Amino acid sequence: SDVCSSDLEPLAKAWPADRIHFFAIDDKDLPQKVAALLHPGDVVLLKASRGVGLEKLVPAMEAKFSK
Repeated sequence: SDVCSSDLEPLAKAWPADRIHFFAIDDKDLPQKVAALLHPGDVVLLKASRGVGLEKLVPAMEAKFSK
């Protein structure tokens, strides 16, 4: 299901707009797109239900920083 924009309102008020990104969960390039946003020293929290499959992002993130 989609996240309701009202659910994100507190986050949007607290963080700069360039720090908030939206992606289609079924985007086949999602892992690479998310990994491209990361910089050394960043801390990442992946939080979602198992049905969303966020664990597919981890290998792309690890690959970026294992070079």
